[in-house]
Amino acid sequence: MTRMNRGGLGLVMGAVAFSGSTLLAAGCIPQDINGDGQVNGADLGQLLADWGNPGQNDFDESGEVDGGDLGALLAVWGVVDPSMCVSIEGISPNTGAPGDIIKIFGNFPDPDPEDYCAVARDPQGRLVPFEVLSVEPGVLVCRIGLYDPTTKPAQVMVGLGDGDTEPPSGPPFLTFGDGSWSWSAFGPGTTSNVVFQPVAPLAPIAGSFFGTLVGGDLCVTISGDCPPGSSFAIWPRAHHFGNNTPNDPYVGYDCYIPCVSIAPGLNEFNCAQAICAAVVATYAAHVPPIPVTCTATAVSGGTKLTLSLVGLNIDWGCFNITVLPGGCTPPGGCNPNCPCDINGDQIIDGNDLIALEQAIAIGCQPGVICCADLDGDGQVTTHDISLWLDLCAGNPKPCL
Repeated sequence: MTRMNRGGLGLVMGAVAFSGSTLLAAGCIPQDINGDGQVNGADLGQLLADWGNPGQNDFDESGEVDGGDLGALLAVWGVVDPSMCVSIEGISPNTGAPGDIIKIFGNFPDPDPEDYCAVARDPQGRLVPFEVLSVEPGVLVCRIGLYDPTTKPAQVMVGLGDGDTEPPSGPPFLTFGDGSWSWSAFGPGTTSNVVFQPVAPLAPIAGSFFGTLVGGDLCVTISGDCPPGSSFAIWPRAHHFGNNTPNDPYVGYDCYIPCVSIAPGLNEFNCAQAICAAVVATYAAHVPPIPVTCTATAVSGGTKLTLSLVGLNIDWGCFNITVLPGGCTPPGGCNPNCPCDINGDQIIDGNDLIALEQAIAIGCQPGVICCADLDGDGQVTTHDISLWLDLCAGNPKPCL
C-alpha cells in the first residue's frame, strides 16, 4: 500500500529507549482501529470521533475521515479473518551484525514491503531496527540496521502500517542520496518469542553515542563538527502506547534515511540542526505528513538532539545515526570506484556476498542499474558470485 501518488566526522551516534507497557497483538487490518480482532461498534465510534479530520483512520487518504472511510469499515464488519493477521514463526539466521541480511518467517498479508516496520527489542528496551527489503506471504527479507553494541538477545516484533518512500524536500544545503522511508502504524505491532542475537560488526565502530528517553522525548548528544560533504544514515523510530482511544491513540512513527549529505562545512551545533532538518523533512514527506519536532541544544560535552512527538510522549523508540565516510551513492546507481561494495556500506566484506545472494532471490528490476550484476548480463546469477569471490574476497577492507 505504498502511497507513491502521492568525510570527516568520525563518530557513530544512537539513542535507544523503552518504557511503559509491553506491545500487544496488533489489529490485522486498519479498520480494526482498537486492535481487538474484530471490526465492530467500538471501531465505528472511533471513526466517527475523527470525522472530518485527517489521520490514520482516513483509509482512502482523501484528506479527511468521511463516507469513503465509513464504507471501507463497514465492508469488513465482523471478526477479522486470521489470514489477514501478521504473525511471526521464526528467523534465519538468528544472529547478525549491521548490514547483514536476515529472513523473518510467518504470515505477512500485505505485499508491500514499505508497509512493514520490523525491529528486535532486548530486555533493556534497546532496539535493533531492520530495513524490510521484500515480502512474500511467508517471509520478510530484511537488512539489519545500526544498534548499540551492548544489545542483548532480543525479541522480534513486526508492525503493519502505511509506508512511503519519497525524496524529501529539505533545506538547500541537504542532499538526500536516495528516497527516504517513513511509516505510520495501523496499531501496536505483533511481538513473538522468536529471538534474534545481535553480534558485533566486522568493522570496528569508533566514537559511539547512545542517548536516553527523557521526559517523553528521545535525546542523543553528539560531538564534532561536520566538514563539507559529511554524510549520514539515520534511523528515527518513535512510538506512543496510549490507551488506543481517539483521545489517546497508539502512535508509531518510523523513518529511515539511507543517506543525506550536508553541502557546507558546519560547526557541531549547526550540524545537529541539519540532522534534525533531515529527520523532520522525511516525516513531512509521508502522506499525510507526520508531525514530529527535532531540536538541537548546546550541552556540556556536545550538542543534544531531541526528537519529540507533537502532543504525545514517546514510550519507546530509537534514534540511530551513523556517519558514511564514503558519502552517498547516486540514486539508482553503483559506486564506480568500488564495484565490490555490493551493499553500499563503503566496506568490502562478507556482507557484500550476503547481499549478492539476496540479489539472486530478489532479482534486478528491468531498466534499473543493478549493483550486484557484476558481469553486466542484466541478471544476478551464481556467475556474479564467482566473480566476486575471485576479485573481491579477502579480509574486510574499506573502499578506496
